[in-house]
Amino acid sequence: LVSVALDAISLGVVLKGFRETLGKEDRRQASLRGANPLGFLRLFQGSTALARTSMLQGLSQFPVVLQDVDAAFGAKHRGWGPEDNGRFVAGAGVLSTVTGRCTGQIVAFLGGR
Repeated sequence: LVSVALDAISLGVVLKGFRETLGKEDRRQASLRGANPLGFLRLFQGSTALARTSMLQGLSQFPVVLQDVDAAFGAKHRGWGPEDNGRFVAGAGVLSTVTGRCTGQIVAFLGGR
């Protein structure tokens, strides 16, 4: 019930608290017909540059995500303490550094500049 009240207050603030800054001639009617949760995939059509960049970004985030997941897994299933998790995080940090140092070579290999 509290969340409903807060949502109603937020809606009121948005509807009444902000003034329209777009000129009337540039406004369009909003429509959910074109909303597609997979619509972002159209960005990858026609050029491989964005796909390559996205792949590199995803690969660079892997060690960061892995640290959190593996630390929790290590504590629960391996019986690791803070020192063991610290060693793992240090290793993941080294891996992140090596990945960062190799990014230029990876981009060149994938056909970038």
